[in-house]
Amino acid sequence: MWKPLNQEFIKEGQFRSWALYGLQFPSGTDEKYDYATVNAFDKFGQLENPYGNFGKILAKVHPGVKADDFINRTEKTRNLVRSEVWVLVDKAE
Repeated sequence: MWKPLNQEFIKEGQFRSWALYGLQFPSGTDEKYDYATVNAFDKFGQLENPYGNFGKILAKVHPGVKADDFINRTEKTRNLVRSEVWVLVDKAE
């Protein structure tokens, strides 16, 4: 349910990109997490309110779904292990 929502946030210019990564190695029941999401932004200021139009975009992408129900469903399916902010220092393309 998050992918189409984040695609709309990208269309609206609130994000540059969104990705979901699955951990391959190492693995096992002792690992603290097995998936990670990455939101990329063009400007640092976009971090202040990345889901600013959440209600409007949720209604557009998932009509009839209430925001509280959507968030509760998400919270029941995951445990947030950590949240970090990374800044691009350099790159080559």
